[in-house]
Order: sequence, then structure tokens, then C-alpha cells
Amino acid sequence: MNKRSRKTEYVVLIGVLLIFGFSLLFSLNRLHKVDAIMATELKLGTWLVSQAEVEYLRLLNAFKDFGLEESALTRDELIERFEIFWSRLPLLLHGSESESLRHIEGFAQTVSEVIESLEAMEPSLVDLTKDDRQGYEFLREQLQNLAAPLHKLSVDSNVQTRWDTGLWGLRGKVVRWQIAVSFLGMLASGGVLVFLLLRERSKSRELLDNVEAAEARFKQFTEIASDWQWEMDKDFRFSFISQRVREVIGVEPAWFLGKTRWEVAGVEPVEDKWRQHVADLEAHRAFRDFRLAFVGPDDECRHARVNGKPMFDQQGTFTGYRGTATDETTEVQARQRADKAEAQLRESLESISEGFALYDSSDRLVLCNNEYERLYAGESELRRGETRFTELLKLGLLRGQYADALGREEAWLDERLREYREPQAPMEQKLSDGRWLLIEHRCLPDGGRVCVSADITQLKVREQSLRESESTLRAVIEGISEGVYVKDTAGRYTIVNSTGARFVGRPLPEMVGKTAGELFPTHLAGPLSEADQHVLSTGHTTTIEHDITLQGEKISLLSTKSVFRNEDNEVLGLVCVSRDITERKRTKHGSITWRIMTR
Repeated sequence: MNKRSRKTEYVVLIGVLLIFGFSLLFSLNRLHKVDAIMATELKLGTWLVSQAEVEYLRLLNAFKDFGLEESALTRDELIERFEIFWSRLPLLLHGSESESLRHIEGFAQTVSEVIESLEAMEPSLVDLTKDDRQGYEFLREQLQNLAAPLHKLSVDSNVQTRWDTGLWGLRGKVVRWQIAVSFLGMLASGGVLVFLLLRERSKSRELLDNVEAAEARFKQFTEIASDWQWEMDKDFRFSFISQRVREVIGVEPAWFLGKTRWEVAGVEPVEDKWRQHVADLEAHRAFRDFRLAFVGPDDECRHARVNGKPMFDQQGTFTGYRGTATDETTEVQARQRADKAEAQLRESLESISEGFALYDSSDRLVLCNNEYERLYAGESELRRGETRFTELLKLGLLRGQYADALGREEAWLDERLREYREPQAPMEQKLSDGRWLLIEHRCLPDGGRVCVSADITQLKVREQSLRESESTLRAVIEGISEGVYVKDTAGRYTIVNSTGARFVGRPLPEMVGKTAGELFPTHLAGPLSEADQHVLSTGHTTTIEHDITLQGEKISLLSTKSVFRNEDNEVLGLVCVSRDITERKRTKHGSITWRIMTR
């Protein structure tokens, strides 16, 4: 009996030991799976925080691009980027994936404050236009203020992950307690042991289902956040490229496999950008927004932006890199076209002789050519996007560069700004160094101004020389005793000296600009006009002897008429010189007696 009982006990003991052994092996397997599940859940929460930070940086970059004049980014695209960033935050506040992170002190409050900031910014963003520089600067400052709290969320989540990850972390306490209870249950009863094992298996299946669901969500988030995913081995050669690369850029994933990033780009890593990138890879540092261009198998050039993080195994050994890539070909090509158009515009502006400047609606200098800088070089170092037109004028006043502003600076500044804001006709401006500028302002539909300045100093010098020549000619004409008349081809008097006006019996100002028909009776004007037309049509110098009645007294005149021409031998008018020959000849008749002598 005893032997049989002992044998039975041994059999039961062996059975219990076998059950315990199998249960122990099963429990150890579960521990490994639970450890992986817990680590995955925590990393998923950390990934959500990282993605929120990535979308924030993309929003910030889009906002900077929107501020550029040449940018093709629209407000709707900017708002779309804003909403994508916003959509990441509710997952941190309410999502099951980030439940472990919400136990971090201040985590939920920080996320709520960021959401409140976005709610406050949304109306201003919806009303934002490219011309609203003040609104743009305000929103950009508000966005930049979010950098610190987002970075804090990232740091706190990483710290929490390292502290909580694994079975022996803080969150592993519950699991350790469950294992202890299971172990005691196995010793107490084989039936209880089987029951616990079945129950644990059911929980493990549920956890595995959760892991699969989390992995599916992770994949969806990754596809939304980028165009394709990639992995590199420890030698920095591509070992995996997602199939979506074919949909995005039309290149097969196999084309990338086995190549380094610089081999894909077809360059040697000798440039500063590539040397820094290789240094980051060798130091196993994460990188973000690394841009490269490469030519695919179809000979088409493409541009991509790449993000990556190093991978390590459980022993901390570096195994390679994993990351995402985004196609930027369309954006880069648009930027290149904009740069080319700007270069062509600048070349066109530099080809004109006038100074050209464009000011925006806030009177800030947008662009100008070298001639404009030369004309105003003594006033200020022209800084695009900073120098205002008002500042340019004030600096010139301080240096005394405007000759007509001396002693009346404030009044002159008001007049000049009024001419700038309400332009009429082109204006002339004299500088204190003797230069003259012809300035024209034109208004643009967006409120900006175009300023065109031409150096007319030589023209003013010629005008002054011409005025002096005219004064000299006037003095000579006034100094002779004969009457002198100059007429244009229409018969209008343009120059008359005092003697000539006395012969006609009219005040000198009254004669200039009028014809013989307007100054004399018909019986006198007719023969004069006929004689003028004869000289103009034939080009011959003609001498006319005639009598006129002046203040009741008859006088005899001998008038010589001849044409004058320009450099192209075109007739511009005629010159008539009349001499009083009354003493040599007296007539009994008033009117006019003609004797025409042509030579």
C-alpha cells in the first residue's frame, strides 16, 4: 500500500511538476510577450508625441514659406497644414494609445494649453492674407511660442518610456503580482493552474490583438505623415523601402535596395552637407529634414526630404536606421521657376538706365536696381524688406542732401510724402551736390509703390546753357537798331525785339505766339503772309521794300527774310530783319508798296 501510495504520490508529484514546468514555460513566454506589448504601447505614445512635434515643424516651415513673396503656397494649404497639426493633439489628450503618458505630471495640462493656443490663433489664420504683414508676424510669434511646450512633451515622454518600459519598470508591478498569484495557484491546485493558464492565454490573445491594432494604427499614421518609409542596415545601405514609393514617384523599391543615400544621389559625400550627414549617421544621431536630389532610372530628377532615427537591439547594439521620406519635387521645381523669374526680372531692371525701386503697402523696400542704389548711395545702405521710404527721406534731410529743403525740412517732408502717396505728374528734385533727379511714383493695386528716378543733371546743364544762349541772343537782338522777327512754319511770332515791336506798333508780349492775321488788318496781313509762305516754300532769301503807317507817320522798311533749319536740314521757320529807310525814301501813299528782290 505504501509503495503504491508513494508511487501514486510520485506520479501525482511528477504530474504536478510537469504541469508546473509547462505552466512555468508558458508563463515565461507570456512575460516576454507582455514585456513587448507594454514597450510597444509606451513607444506608440512616444511616437504620437514625436509626430505632433514633426507636424508642428512642418507647419512652421509652411508658415515661413507663406511669408515669401515668391511662394506658391496658398492660405488654404497653410490652413490644411494647421489642421493636420491640430488633429494630432486630441489623440494625446484622449487616445488610448497615450494613456500611459497622461500619468506624467503636467502632460495633459500642457496639451490642453497648446490646443487653447491653436483655438485662439484659428480666426486670425483664416483671415490672414499675404499682404497682412502684421497679422503674419503675430501668428508666427504665436507659433514659435509653442516650440518649448511641445519639446517638453517630447522629452517627458521619452523619460517616461525609459522609466516605465519593460517588465521590471514601474508599470511592471501589476504583471509581477499576477505572476506571483499564478505561481501560488499552480502549487495549490492543478485545476486552478490550468484555469489560470487558460485565462492568461485569453488575456495574451487580447493583448496580441491590441498590438496588431496598434501596429495597424502606427502604419496608418506613418503613411499620413510621409510619402514612404525606409530602413537601412548598419552599413547605411537601404534594406527596406515601402511599396508606396512606386505610387508617389514611380520608382520601384528594388532600385534603392543595397545603396547608400549618397549613392542614390549619385554624389561623393565630400560637400559640407553630405559630410555632416555622414557624421550624423556614424554617430548614430537622429536627423530631420535632410534634403537631397537624385536621378531615378527614368532619368527624371527628383527632390526628397528625409527624416530618420537610429535603431538598436535589446543589447544596445546599433542595427541601422528607420525613417520616412517626402517627395518635394513639385515644391522645388516651383521654387526654381520663381528664382529664375526673379533673376530675369533683376536682369531686366539692371538693363534700364533709370533707377527703379518697388515698395510694399507698408512703404518697405522690396527690390531695387543698382542705378537706384547709386542715386541714393549717399543716403542709406538700402536694405530690402527693412528700409522704409520715409526713413530714406529723413536720412537725406539729416545730411542736407535736398537743396530745396534747407530751412523748411518738416514742410518739405510733408510735401514729398504727399507726392509719394498721391502721385500726380513726374517731379524734379535738386540735390545739394548739384545733381538733378526726375522722379515718378506710380501706385499699384495692392497698395505698393513703384519709384522711377532718372539722373537729368546733364539735361539740366544743357537747359541752363540754352537759357544762357537765349539770353545772349536776346541781348544781341535788343542791341541792334533793326527790327528782328522770328516765326515758326505756322506764321506765329516766336521772337521779337523791341525795335520790331515798335515798327508794328504793338507791345512785345502781345505779339509773341500770334500770326500776322491776328495783329494786322487784312490788307496788310495778306501780303505779309504771302511773302512768308514764298520764303518757306522756296527756301530762298528774299528782301522786301515796303511802307507802313506808324502812329500817323509813314515809314519805309527794307525787310530781309530767310529760313532757318535744324541738323536734318528741315525748315523750322523764318527770320526777318527790317531796317528803317524812311530817310532814303518817302512815299505819298499809306498802305504798302512792294518791290521783291530775290537772290
